[in-house]
Amino acid sequence: MNGVNMKLYYTGVLIALLGFITFVPVTIQAQNWELIWSDEFDGNELDGSKWSFQYGTGAEEGLSGWGNSELQYYTDRADNIFVQDGRLHIVAQQETYQGMDYTSARIRSIHQGDWRYGRFEIRAKLPTGQGLWPAIWMMPTDDVYGRWPASGEIDIMELVGHEPDVIHGTLHYGPPHTYTGGSYTLENGTFNDDFHTFALEWERGEMRWYVDDVLYLTQTDWFSQGQGFPAPFEQRFHMILNVAVGGNWPGSPDNTTVFPQQMEIDFVRVYRDADATFDVSLPLTFEDLYSNWADAFTGFEGGTVTPADNPAPDFINNSDRVGMMVKDGGAYWGGAYFRTERPFSFNADVNTITMKVWSPRSGVPILIKAEQQNSDLEFETVQTTTASGEWEVITWSVDPEAYNIDWDIITLIFDFEEGQSGDGSEDFIWYFDDLDVYAAITEDPVTPANQVPVTLPLTFENTQFPWNRAFLGFSGGEITTVRNPHPDVLNNSARVGKMVKNGGAFWGGAYMILDDAFVFSEDKHTITMKVWSPRPEVPVLMKMEQRFGVQFYEIAEPTATSQQWEEMTWNMSGAGFVREWDLITLIFDFRAGQVGDGSDNFTWYFDDLVVDAERVGTSVPGHGSDLPVTYELRQNYPNPFNPTTQIQFNLPEQAHVMLEVYNIMGQRVATLANGAFRAGRHDVVFDATGLASGVYLYHLRTPSFSQTQKMLLAK
Repeated sequence: MNGVNMKLYYTGVLIALLGFITFVPVTIQAQNWELIWSDEFDGNELDGSKWSFQYGTGAEEGLSGWGNSELQYYTDRADNIFVQDGRLHIVAQQETYQGMDYTSARIRSIHQGDWRYGRFEIRAKLPTGQGLWPAIWMMPTDDVYGRWPASGEIDIMELVGHEPDVIHGTLHYGPPHTYTGGSYTLENGTFNDDFHTFALEWERGEMRWYVDDVLYLTQTDWFSQGQGFPAPFEQRFHMILNVAVGGNWPGSPDNTTVFPQQMEIDFVRVYRDADATFDVSLPLTFEDLYSNWADAFTGFEGGTVTPADNPAPDFINNSDRVGMMVKDGGAYWGGAYFRTERPFSFNADVNTITMKVWSPRSGVPILIKAEQQNSDLEFETVQTTTASGEWEVITWSVDPEAYNIDWDIITLIFDFEEGQSGDGSEDFIWYFDDLDVYAAITEDPVTPANQVPVTLPLTFENTQFPWNRAFLGFSGGEITTVRNPHPDVLNNSARVGKMVKNGGAFWGGAYMILDDAFVFSEDKHTITMKVWSPRPEVPVLMKMEQRFGVQFYEIAEPTATSQQWEEMTWNMSGAGFVREWDLITLIFDFRAGQVGDGSDNFTWYFDDLVVDAERVGTSVPGHGSDLPVTYELRQNYPNPFNPTTQIQFNLPEQAHVMLEVYNIMGQRVATLANGAFRAGRHDVVFDATGLASGVYLYHLRTPSFSQTQKMLLAK
């Protein structure tokens, strides 16, 4: 199809762009695409080996209205979904059912079709009409980086029924919630007139969207939870097919909407690039049925690794699929190695490797070696099996000489003992799974733009959480997570938070943003936290703040002991029982002159921060957020700032937004947004690098609203 109009939009925390570009058909990039999964819908019913249903309104999954204020009830009835004449039909009906006014169907391939990278083709004809919202999209199977949007969302195709000639392709990621994508407009007709093929090509670090083999969108930039790129889009995702009715984006049906409406799907096909290299994402598991595992491991000296069925599922490892290492001749150092998706490095706090192992014999030495693709650097560590014929968890420790080096290759050698070259028999076959590296992923420093929200109550046992993105220190304060240096009866947690005060100012500390806001009440208005202090009578300040507001409340309480854990309590009734809080600042030794020197005398440990208050919902915009009812330009945070700050604005409806920054002389110094934004809460990062200190004005303008706020750049 020639002369196709395409509109790019970049929204969320990113700068909005609006433009029109003319495209002609392009040749699909020259990957060696190999079909690995498909449904041609040739039978008389939905293939239960490939798809499963989702039911209801989303309430059972904690997403009332499926997180988007949708109006339908999903069923598996033939009225809503059926296979006929080689096509799948998903039908939206207007009817009263289970308390809802509409019904439809939603199916997904989770645990029956899960993929990391590939080409995804779906040929479909779409419904039309106000309030209809057909979608072909993908969600993470394992939620490796946490709940939405941290683990990502891939929208292959979405259409809102009042724009029947436009489809959208989008990525969602964060936090803060960010969505970026583009749209494709037919030159003639609508997507209801005929079938079209919608495709996504997903490779490491790049995604491409097509309609009828016309490339209309490429994305190469995203982020997640402070994880290194290309997270979160280097994990397994599954496909979802549904037709929603109503919702925040399409709005409700009206008297022009004709029911029933259906999405017809001719086929779903999934390909992998047979020539692509396969870098392993940690933790290493083998549940992915469709990745090219033959390319993942390189065997040497008689060692080979392949996926296999779990030989003896038990409570330690009940995975269906695991790795199988066979040693067959060669040399005793025979094994296999694999490349990791992202480099990792060890340090004094994170320096172990764990793996589940099934061994035919006990006392088998297993060597793990970390290497670099582009150098000769390496280190190795050996641990011995203690069991045979059953699963066990083995831990390898890493010596300090391997610290602070980026590693990106892992080698496994089973039976690393002189003379044990193997003969391929059952006595030389091992199974392994869940190889996890407790190390720091190489990343940039935490900033307001990439800070990760934390969940209360605050503990530090989750070693996979990106704690290096959770706390933003200021004026000499710094928080990290470490092993509990002083476990006792009051606190025997394995890991705790560590606050070091090193120069700066006596108010130096660190703050965390929360994934859920809360409000104190007359019955619930305390905060407790376990603290280990090097000195008694140290005032510890607890400060409540608002990410996008100016209100705050703070109170300090002194430590009662030293050199041991104690539980402290702060009475927060002075904060009132109306305001919502979603940011907590901690300052240890909050008194004039106590600027700290980084020594043990200015090092504190803390754990189990519990807020006794009423939860009022998410403070991070996402599927579960309520749609704003008014326009609003919020106060930036932090303020004062240097050099970056976040600005939030709320839209009750889709609108063209202009967001600009001016200096005190009225000169425009930055344009942060200039384009179409959907209804919702939006975050934009302003980077003032290169600007002088002083007061700046930021101005939001839409066709029906305008507002200006002040902010202070303090360098």
